[in-house]
Amino acid sequence: MKMEFKITAANKAFIIITILGPFLLLAVTILPTLLVRSSSDVKEGTVIGIVGADERLRAGIQKAAVGTPVTLVYSSDEEEMKEALRDNQVQAFVTVPETYLTANALQYFSETGTDFMLRDAVGRIIGNSIVSIRMENEGLDAERVAYLSSRPWLETVVLSKSTGETESGQDEFSVIMTAIAFTMLLYMTILLHGQSAARSVLKEKTSKTVEIMLSSVKPSEMLFGKIFGQAAAGLLQYAFWLSTAALLMKVVGPAFNLSLPVALNSSNLFYLVLFFILAFFIYSSAYAGIGAAAEDESHLGQLSWPVMIFLIVPMVMVSAIIMNPSAPLVVFFSFFPLTAPIVMFERLLIGSPAAWEVLLCVAILIATIAGITFAAAKIFRVGILMTGKRFKFGEVLKWVRYKGA
Repeated sequence: MKMEFKITAANKAFIIITILGPFLLLAVTILPTLLVRSSSDVKEGTVIGIVGADERLRAGIQKAAVGTPVTLVYSSDEEEMKEALRDNQVQAFVTVPETYLTANALQYFSETGTDFMLRDAVGRIIGNSIVSIRMENEGLDAERVAYLSSRPWLETVVLSKSTGETESGQDEFSVIMTAIAFTMLLYMTILLHGQSAARSVLKEKTSKTVEIMLSSVKPSEMLFGKIFGQAAAGLLQYAFWLSTAALLMKVVGPAFNLSLPVALNSSNLFYLVLFFILAFFIYSSAYAGIGAAAEDESHLGQLSWPVMIFLIVPMVMVSAIIMNPSAPLVVFFSFFPLTAPIVMFERLLIGSPAAWEVLLCVAILIATIAGITFAAAKIFRVGILMTGKRFKFGEVLKWVRYKGA
């Protein structure tokens, strides 16, 4: 165990991933939210040109623009406004035809075409002004109609099934990005440590080192030494990441007034570590057994595919799980042992499962760990000294039933 921990933790790739992990998590969870929020704010003093508006429309536009950061300039010459746009004297401009009261669309000119937040803001100002003029022409009070037709918006309030507590103001976008980031983190660490255990066993098998080692230790001692050594390295990695997350939540966030995602809290970080540990022992045991049965690297890849597919499924389904966490198929995968660690954790990030569901899932995973480690020990004992043949996955599973194994 000590040797396996040193080999894993001293690896340059392990150190780089450990250091870069928090930055990648920060980039995925916080930066997209900050970028969206910054792009949704129109800068103060943004100059917008209006071409072709008559006096009545200009007065309406000027009134609608009160309280907005937009500064309006008017012209009757479109070419002149195009030149102003090229010289950055205006950030965008809109041409208004003479038949604007019956027009279905107005042309919006900008240098990028992607400044949709600014376009929508300008569209609301001009659109509201045109609608007001139409109402006045019909003898209606525009402000009264706007009041009567305004709809209340829905504020999301999350009710936790386990605690009964409510939490409002949840940003759906940040929740989704945090869920994707945590899912990727679980997937990558489980896969990397599992494959690392398999390659470690395969390397000692192909180099014949295992024959010397088995003269001093039992096969089961060798197997569990590798698994626990990898586990210690994984927990060290997670300890560093959790310390960084705690620093971010307690110090950096308040100091720089950063709006951290709701899903980034101590409860979810606890579940992250819990489900990593449970998934790690399931997959590392399976991978170590497969490594003992493999003949070379390519054979290892072939044998590990049936196991890896269950890690890929939650990654592919992450959007569907977040959008509909109580769907029957999602609930099934949250209890199926090989997908449960990631799927149940994804459901926890959005507050979906009840407390009894989480406890049942953990109980199932602990029972699965016992079964898979028993099977892996049997496969390890038979396969570690068997060379010269590329066994199929079905043949490897039959070794579990060997009485002499």
